Amino acid sequence: MEESNGRDVLLLFAMIQNYITVALRNLRRNLSYTLLNVFGLALSIACSILIFLLVRQHLSFDAWHSKSDRIALIGTESRRETVDKMPLTPFPMSTALRQEYSFLEKTAMVSGRSNSLITIAEQGVAPVKFKEEDIRAVAEPELFDIFDLPLVQGSLADFREPYTALLTEKLARKYYGTTDAVGKTFKLNAQFDFRVVGILRDIPDNTALQYQMYTSWKTMVAADSNARFMLENWGGIQGSTQCYVLFREGHSAAELESAFTSFKEKYFHPEVKNWYYHAVPLTSVHLDPDYGSGTSESYLWTLSLIGLFLLLTACVNFVNMATAQALNRAREVGVRKTMGSTRGQLFWQFMAETSLIVLTATGLSLLLARLGVPFLNDLTGLNLTLDFSRDTLLYGFLAVLMLVVVFLAGAYPGVVQSGFR
Repeated sequence: MEESNGRDVLLLFAMIQNYITVALRNLRRNLSYTLLNVFGLALSIACSILIFLLVRQHLSFDAWHSKSDRIALIGTESRRETVDKMPLTPFPMSTALRQEYSFLEKTAMVSGRSNSLITIAEQGVAPVKFKEEDIRAVAEPELFDIFDLPLVQGSLADFREPYTALLTEKLARKYYGTTDAVGKTFKLNAQFDFRVVGILRDIPDNTALQYQMYTSWKTMVAADSNARFMLENWGGIQGSTQCYVLFREGHSAAELESAFTSFKEKYFHPEVKNWYYHAVPLTSVHLDPDYGSGTSESYLWTLSLIGLFLLLTACVNFVNMATAQALNRAREVGVRKTMGSTRGQLFWQFMAETSLIVLTATGLSLLLARLGVPFLNDLTGLNLTLDFSRDTLLYGFLAVLMLVVVFLAGAYPGVVQSGFR
């Protein structure tokens, strides 16, 4: 029995080898036909890869956080002459929610700062100044309990003190030439001296929290005489101040939504009665038309349909060319049938040729996609990458794509050509 099974395996390998050998011979013999199909498919597959990278980037925003299904952003809705919705809240929101609702495990404020002048003055070296835009935020330490923004050095306990800061690895290297920067100092806006108490792992691109530096929340009270009023003021929103909440297991945004009516009556002055609040699930924020980045689901659907259309167009073109080519191969098919080849064997022979064309086109498409990524980044403002060594999802996408293209492009010509007598 084992000897018979071994013989069957050898016969199968011999048959596959024969299919490939004959396919290569036929493709070389019809080189112009082969090259046209390879380049046509390669262009469409390359476009599909770029669209895949773009769509995946938008769909994965903040979904990689381990607690993403329990995190929500608090959004503000203003109902006056017009309805305006903002992903922002007054400064006291986090503290009030923390005090009111036990179903909230953590709450945190984060307030972005647009411009920062950073001065690095190390002993024996002339001071170096960096003018930065949109890299800094003031944050409560609870933010790092809610989000997966891990420290590689330092301690969050120290971040509860005023005039302390957390830097990403990238920013630490920029300022100090090393990530071993805990304990180092810098001057902010030529006024306040800060101590680095922690180094954060570099932040992925697919998150709304793109800050490279966090300064402690208590710094505001220590550095600004008006801060106490600001931190207790429900009547306005300053800067890009946001509130995030982490629900306990078994609780959801809907529960907080229903509680906001009584919450507003307790905390809000009648003058701001036209303000309403909503808990927006974190994984929905990026594509939310009111609170998101401006990218919509319909935009992603449109891109996906364009990618599908390009693939179908290339497959139809392949089928048309293969069908036209079939007339030139009628004699070959007749000879093979005379020599004993079955219709099934001839079908799989033509499918082998299609597979080789698709495989070659896919290899070429990866090169074209890699060349196209920088242009796509310039166009979209994103930082997409094509990492062949670690991107297992991309390989899965390509495997499915190749199978679909082989079937769509090869099945009909294979049936037609194998049917000649």
